[in-house]
Amino acid sequence: MLFKDGHVVQSRKFNFHRPLGQLDGTLRRLDDWQSDEVIILDITSTRSDSKPHGRVDLSTKFSPVLLDALEQHSRLGSMPLTVGGGLTSIYQVEKLFAAGADKVFINSSFYDDPSFLDLVVREFGSQAVVFGVDYVENSDSRQVMIRNGSQKLDISVNRAIELATERNVGEIFLNSITRDGAKQGMDIRLLTSLKSFNLPLILCGGAGSTEHLGEALEGGVLDGVSAANFFQHVELSVIKARARLLELGHNVRKVDNLNFEGD
Repeated sequence: MLFKDGHVVQSRKFNFHRPLGQLDGTLRRLDDWQSDEVIILDITSTRSDSKPHGRVDLSTKFSPVLLDALEQHSRLGSMPLTVGGGLTSIYQVEKLFAAGADKVFINSSFYDDPSFLDLVVREFGSQAVVFGVDYVENSDSRQVMIRNGSQKLDISVNRAIELATERNVGEIFLNSITRDGAKQGMDIRLLTSLKSFNLPLILCGGAGSTEHLGEALEGGVLDGVSAANFFQHVELSVIKARARLLELGHNVRKVDNLNFEGD
């Protein structure tokens, strides 16, 4: 779920964003639909990504809309929430956990200062940290991008995973900028090169159907699949996707008894 300027937004290749609705209502809906987990990324352009990681960083504030939604969900909801977007300080991380986040999402700040990621893992544990890898696809390579896809690094996806593994993060979230919003299928070709990694891996980008999610789960390389736009436009989308994946033989959580029949 992408959060920008107070609204949940739809994304296309990280540079087109269309407002979809309010965060609190979207969270309630996804919780009712039995989502396994939601990752909320605050991509508001005014957020700073260049502050030091000490407690002096009090000027970078999260939107009250975001914090209120987290606090409300912590009281009424049940699905785990991972939250990130421009995190650079322990103060910010503490603020998110205090508001109700279960995990934090770290991406660009690691390349500016790897010790920040080390500090978060040491203070809160590996299980509380998701490491994000945004990348663009070329014919024979996958290159890491940071700062909402605006800066390219001379680092491959596999090397980024190796660096995160060395830092003992809990899981890796892989997101194809090339496929973002395209609905043409997920980056299946990437998966062959990931078989040697033992960390939990989640793939995002390009899902336009439940079959696309199922194709990514084939072979057992991934621990999860994720999508943003795909789940926003269809009533009961998560429940329908899970029911269809079960029909296809994938190991996903069964739908609780909601008098629902998949289509």
